[in-house]
Amino acid sequence: MSEGTAPRESQSARNTYYHIAIFHQSRVISVRKAYRLHDKLEKLNVIVGLYDAKSIDPEKLVKKYNTIVLLYDNCNCDYTDDGAIFLGNDGTGSFEPEFLQKCSALFEAAENRDKQIIVIAELRSVCPEFPKDIPVYEAEDGTFDCPHAYPKLVGQIYALLNTEKNKERLYEKIAELKKTEYRYGLAQAVCELCALLYSELEAEQSPQKRAGLYDELRSCFTELSRHIGAYCDGEAIQTAHQIIATLKPLSGVLEHPDFSVEPADVEALTEPGEQMLRFHNWECGVSLIDLSHITRTECADTFTNGDVRSIPLQEPFLTMREQFKEALRKYRNPAMHGLTELPQTAPPLAQQRSAEEIRRLKTEGAQEQPLSDEAQKLRSIADFMKQGNKLFESIGADKNAVEFLRCLKTSYERLKNYCEIIGAWQIYTECVDSLALLNQQLETMEEAETEPDTAETGFKALLGLRSAVKGEFDVFLSYKHQDEDIVKQVYRFLKSRMLQVFYDRQTLPDLSESDYAEAIFNAIDHSRHFVVVLSDLEYLQSHWVKEEMRMFHHEMSEGRKPDANFIMLVTNSVYDEIIRTNKACLPITYRSCEIMRISEYRDRIEKYLTK
Repeated sequence: MSEGTAPRESQSARNTYYHIAIFHQSRVISVRKAYRLHDKLEKLNVIVGLYDAKSIDPEKLVKKYNTIVLLYDNCNCDYTDDGAIFLGNDGTGSFEPEFLQKCSALFEAAENRDKQIIVIAELRSVCPEFPKDIPVYEAEDGTFDCPHAYPKLVGQIYALLNTEKNKERLYEKIAELKKTEYRYGLAQAVCELCALLYSELEAEQSPQKRAGLYDELRSCFTELSRHIGAYCDGEAIQTAHQIIATLKPLSGVLEHPDFSVEPADVEALTEPGEQMLRFHNWECGVSLIDLSHITRTECADTFTNGDVRSIPLQEPFLTMREQFKEALRKYRNPAMHGLTELPQTAPPLAQQRSAEEIRRLKTEGAQEQPLSDEAQKLRSIADFMKQGNKLFESIGADKNAVEFLRCLKTSYERLKNYCEIIGAWQIYTECVDSLALLNQQLETMEEAETEPDTAETGFKALLGLRSAVKGEFDVFLSYKHQDEDIVKQVYRFLKSRMLQVFYDRQTLPDLSESDYAEAIFNAIDHSRHFVVVLSDLEYLQSHWVKEEMRMFHHEMSEGRKPDANFIMLVTNSVYDEIIRTNKACLPITYRSCEIMRISEYRDRIEKYLTK
């Protein structure tokens, strides 16, 4: 497909929120294989763009798509109108030289803009080496000629896409629920996220990506340990049961070879990067065991109405924990860097209750509280609005459909805000879920990039949605809109670490210029840290980037943000220019800020934003 040509797209795929590219060689047989894969993905409502190596710039392709499937078909024959042409008979296959060059450029661009590459390979043994964190799926029996190859590959790709979208939705839901007092809804959403992480760990091939998933699981366990109290109502007991079930697979996770402490396995790690990854996993294993123990204790306290205030650490966790700690002492650092003995759990909330309150809770038992009349009315409204989602299925992805979804989103926002005021948390949670789904649908529809019309903006103002920023943020994201594809990836990563992130496209509704400025200034005032994303030094002169950087830095210099961190995330070319000029290319005000490559920030940034 030539550059600039729209991807081949079916009517059934228009209402999806999966949008990927397939990058392939230009020879006829490669195009045919790419189209076969395209057609099977389309049946699952995935919008697919086809691009051959001769007609597309890898940098532009990476900027447009978050996920790119790289088709490494290296059969030793091709086809022309005159029939078959054999490229070799040694069984080693062949690649177009231009394709291999473009693949290298594609890997580099994906690393630079924090994008995902999926490799599908024939004759895996003769393929070139791929970066270690790139997932590689092999065709059935080593060739795409096998009749079972495509269904299996399509299933693997779709499962990966589906998991990412579901995780993204749950992180949005968790971020919203963390702003409320509805601890049960938050715990249930975190449990649902843990189930996705467990399944993702089973399928993930890359040790680096598995280490990232262990970190995500640790963040989930941290949330569960913070938000479970020893209340005794029916919803608390139900939630505690769900949490206990969520913790059960942990022992299986820790038995993975990633956590092996066997001397032979450890000595086989010859590369420094491999050794550091194993140390990271051991530390993560200790944290997971500790957090699991704290949470189990709180759940036991819930089941017994406060009669059980502590439980001992059971096997196999006790043995695993000691093995991880001993391995860290032996192979890395005797100081253990923050790893301590098993922490004592905080006094359960039940200890703070009066005897009269405990008797009342025991009397109430697990009886469910009926919905109030007000909540019943809100439930009816929410059920009615859900019909809008079904109505959308009959509308194509045109301007009218986008306007319809935006209005539906506005209605959910209004209902969510009202539920928060009156404390109707179950319906609030349903609204958060629906809003996350609507945001995903709007994000991948081409028309979603258009500005809202005057009527819609007026409708938002009428509903009181002119200023959506409230509460505190862990980090403020600043960027020029040419870098929005990178910022989306940074935003998703930070949300996966349970941080509250201000990202204007996600946090703000559509506002007028004056309302937008007020909301931005308010968000900066209520943000703990600042991150600016740059793929070009000229973007420092952008009006909003310049103003946001100036304002946050001013707040730091005036002492109103004494613990704040000011971080630049830059592409490799920008980083190299900064080093070459010894930071002279930066405004003098910002030369002392922390600078990180986008290709490396995932391993470093969290410690700056969680202080």
